[in-house]
Amino acid sequence: MVGELAPELAERYDLTGRVAVLLVDLAGVLGAVAEGWQIRPVSRYPASDLDMAFFVGDDVVAGALEVTLREAAGELAEEVGLFDVWRDASRGRRSLAFRARLRAPDRTLTDPEVAEVRERAAAAALERHGAVLRRA
Repeated sequence: MVGELAPELAERYDLTGRVAVLLVDLAGVLGAVAEGWQIRPVSRYPASDLDMAFFVGDDVVAGALEVTLREAAGELAEEVGLFDVWRDASRGRRSLAFRARLRAPDRTLTDPEVAEVRERAAAAALERHGAVLRRA
């Protein structure tokens, strides 16, 4: 049917050149529930972006450190992601930089609240991965 449909559509819409047709049954996709999805209401309060860079050994997996940071930030973590990697080959260590987007559903976060998340994240990263927060 698809092979017959392309020439018919090309003629109907006065299309020149090659025509391709793609038929997609979206019922399965639209009806599926994604496991692990968390749906939260959108907050009308502004986000606070928190950048943190950690010195880590070459054996530390960036994804595992990201999970630790997300857990430490708790419910305030809207997003956590790696944005920079720097390697000091002579010392056998790396610096992994992460950005955490924090947002509360019911208020604007204060500087002390964001600082508390930073300290929790730094403590968890050190405890679980031996990661040391780089201080300016």
